[in-house]
Amino acid sequence: MDDELIKAAKFVVRANSVMIDLEGMDVVDNKHLMRVMWDRYVDGLGALVVNHVGGQAGFSVGVPTYLRVTSASEVGNAVNKLVSSDGRFSGVIIDIDDDHPEVSLVRLDLELRRRGVRDYVDLIIHMPSVRSSGDIVKLVALGADAVIISGFVERALHGYEGIEDFRLRLMRFLTGIKREIAQLLGAAGIYSLQSIIGNRELLRALSGRVRNMLMVKLAGEDALYR
Repeated sequence: MDDELIKAAKFVVRANSVMIDLEGMDVVDNKHLMRVMWDRYVDGLGALVVNHVGGQAGFSVGVPTYLRVTSASEVGNAVNKLVSSDGRFSGVIIDIDDDHPEVSLVRLDLELRRRGVRDYVDLIIHMPSVRSSGDIVKLVALGADAVIISGFVERALHGYEGIEDFRLRLMRFLTGIKREIAQLLGAAGIYSLQSIIGNRELLRALSGRVRNMLMVKLAGEDALYR
């Protein structure tokens, strides 16, 4: 992504009150930085994302700091780091490239609740396989405070022509996603996305394997009406 596209994306995400993760990007300007996540320190602006294996990074930089977890084997260490950090970390970004990254999301959500710190940290999951706003709602119900949907955005914006077309498509895409989520929640009698975070009672599985992986009930199990 070139400099002009990054600037356009930063403008659009700020206008839509969402955040953009610019991992590996070197473009820094003085606009829209409060809605940006970086993997390197930018003086007093945005949020910093670090690999938790790195140890002490982020303890005194004065900005929200997140741990990026890249494998399921790191989940236990991430929990210990969050519990022992005394508020120095704002949360975790689950960026695991396997078939079921949502399993790590559920594990983190449950363990942080058990350790009494879940209300003080954010769980963010990067999910390249997101196909619809329904997938976003499902991930929130599994425990996510936010979902990174870069793959979904990339597919939606494929074939844009020029900066203005890119900006318009991205604005329409984000506005449409927010509207669809609101409609899905409204149809279920729910009026706040935050109210369903970690509420797996809203979800059902069709197989025992999925039930055990995601800690949700089978379809029809404990249903009010039979």
